Amino acid sequence: MHSRKPEISVIIPTLNEEEYIGWTLKSFRRQTFKNFEIIVSDYRSTDRTAKIAESLGGRVVQADKRGIAAGRNFGAKAARADIIVFCDADVVVHKNLLADIKKLLDGRPDIVGGMCVYDTRYEGTGFDRVVYRLVNFYIHVMINLGFPHDTSFLTYFRKDVFKKLGGYDESRKLCEGHDLALRSRKYGKYGFLKTPVFPSVRRYKKAGYWNTYRAYIVGTFYFYTTRRVPMEKVEYRAICEL
Repeated sequence: MHSRKPEISVIIPTLNEEEYIGWTLKSFRRQTFKNFEIIVSDYRSTDRTAKIAESLGGRVVQADKRGIAAGRNFGAKAARADIIVFCDADVVVHKNLLADIKKLLDGRPDIVGGMCVYDTRYEGTGFDRVVYRLVNFYIHVMINLGFPHDTSFLTYFRKDVFKKLGGYDESRKLCEGHDLALRSRKYGKYGFLKTPVFPSVRRYKKAGYWNTYRAYIVGTFYFYTTRRVPMEKVEYRAICEL
């Protein structure tokens, strides 16, 4: 990371993430692309999240509203780069991730944002790998059909387009990434990088596999059919605690 104006701003929303934030930030420190900044958009963490983030090169800003969408939007306001990358606080990224995002957006002016392949390496089982492959296939198909679908473990956008879109819809507890991806179609195409990122499977462990996948499936169904997600139908909170 350099002192001059960064070419990429990485935004990580947090709330009491001391167990995972170190792994995430260390994976960014190993990037082959160096001219970037890390903004940790924290909402009143009472643990060591902020201290760990600062010790590993993150710039901590205090978000003014709770919620993962609000945390991302707040962090984006502090971003100095023309490319913004939103990453969850429990995701380990491939060392070439930022280089590949920069290459894609520089080479394809028609692409305004996108996502990456999801994989498991550190916590996942064989079952998790199979599920992630199915999810990747589904998302890739949807993007190719012109209906971009983004689960938002890691998402990248051109900042000017993100601002035109008004950022994430902070009223949404679920499917806020799908909503933003679909709205982005008025400005260009959605990208799908094969560079892997490795989300934690802690949500599945905490709430159970069936409850977690049911929440995503039911929530996505309601989103695509009604453009809203009634949380009383989803009956699941663990995936939207921030």
